[in-house]
Amino acid sequence: MTTIWKYPLDVACSQVLVMPTDATILCVQTQRQRIYLWALVDPARKGFDRRHFSVYGTGHDLPRHPGTYLGTVQIEPFVWHVFEDAQEEGE
Repeated sequence: MTTIWKYPLDVACSQVLVMPTDATILCVQTQRQRIYLWALVDPARKGFDRRHFSVYGTGHDLPRHPGTYLGTVQIEPFVWHVFEDAQEEGE
């Protein structure tokens, strides 16, 4: 059985979320002036993955390969852009 889990994201260039293996990112949005990521997960699935995310502000420098773009959110007066990094475990 699958369900949807919510994960808070910090405004940071690098952070790790531990998610069930094969979790599917649905969206990123704000709730109560905080950035959250929602994912479709199978809680019965054995195993977890460490997934890497970054949040960059408009006008901020990004690395050459920031990762997979997930969405843009606004927390007035700022606009933030969320990416999932393609880092491998141990990097």
